[in-house]
Amino acid sequence: MKSQCFICMVCFFICTISIFADGVSGILYVDYPFSVKFSGDEIVFTEVKDGGDTAISRKGRFVITYEYSIPFLNINYDDGENIKQLMIKNDNICALLDEAKLIFLGAASSFNQREGYLPPSNVTATSFLTEKDKTYTPENLTKNPYSENPWAEGVNGQGIGEKLYIRNTIARELYISIGFVSYTRPYLYIMNSRPKELKFSVDGKFSFIQHLSDTPEYQKIIFPEQVNRNDILIVEIISVYEGTMYQDTCINSLIVKMW
Repeated sequence: MKSQCFICMVCFFICTISIFADGVSGILYVDYPFSVKFSGDEIVFTEVKDGGDTAISRKGRFVITYEYSIPFLNINYDDGENIKQLMIKNDNICALLDEAKLIFLGAASSFNQREGYLPPSNVTATSFLTEKDKTYTPENLTKNPYSENPWAEGVNGQGIGEKLYIRNTIARELYISIGFVSYTRPYLYIMNSRPKELKFSVDGKFSFIQHLSDTPEYQKIIFPEQVNRNDILIVEIISVYEGTMYQDTCINSLIVKMW
């Protein structure tokens, strides 16, 4: 990775809150046949089987802990099992991951499936980072969220002016998770740079700069006009939150809402 000329001292910080304080208590996230519902400090996972005739639920209590700004869902199930999952969410979508794979990606809905929320199918970039046998290509953003699998720009410096090109998609909204997000190495979020301002543009339709909060949680971008399949949506890095050790600016995940 591109090291800065100085290294800042990394301070470890963990806090514990309930999801009620995060403002999503009562939300049901759905990706049929699975659903997750949060209520106060209680959580219920449900799987529908037999064509909807049977529903198997698993209940427990939880807290959310933050390690270097990365949120973790810690569940104590009523059957005695304790698990820890990386959780990236807002009030519209929720992704749960362990150290190896995506566990759940659902949308807040009263319906029985996650409709219209998908990663973009075609993403290219002006550059990407290569490290020994690992590459951080824009194709990573065409996949479901996965630990340690971001796009990272590959130029010297902070990547100001580097662009993503999103093609062949329909979108009214875009959900973005910034930074290097890792289950096993959460400190990589603050050690690498994150976009602070991004410019979104489609030729002949719109161009605007969006300020982002410094969080890996999904942030919603609403387009003034619908992006159609024949459009090219350009996403340009305007400014960044600088990493404490590396100058690689990373984007963890993109989800488009098609309708």
